[in-house]
Amino acid sequence: MSIADQDLRKVLSAHARRISRDLSRSRRVSAPEGENPSPVAQSIEARRQQVVAKITGDIVAGLGQRRHHLVPEIDEPRDLALDRLSLEYGRSLFLENSVQGNPRFMVSSPELGGELYLLPPDEQEVLIERLAKLEEQVRESLAP
Repeated sequence: MSIADQDLRKVLSAHARRISRDLSRSRRVSAPEGENPSPVAQSIEARRQQVVAKITGDIVAGLGQRRHHLVPEIDEPRDLALDRLSLEYGRSLFLENSVQGNPRFMVSSPELGGELYLLPPDEQEVLIERLAKLEEQVRESLAP
């Protein structure tokens, strides 16, 4: 189950409002009734609440920017292409460079306890070609 950015943003916005209310309440509560509040206790509590509120606010603002595509979350085109290829293949593919510098695909085997193993050479060739095509598509889609 995944949480949509909008849902997460709503939760964090509500959390930020609650922090703001708690900050106001902590200022009132930090002083015993009828006395002036302790400046040190009030300062410590207020600063703690401000830090939490700022961090939460930054998270909410970042989610809003990401939601409206103002801050692109761009990975390397090869990583994005590898993710797409893994989806097409139906299993998580891992890419490593051999000693000669050629890419080699590995996949985890549930039968071997999740251990990675190399795919056969004929599959390697097909996957390398498909990865190159997907990488080119990703680069084109990211081009301005």
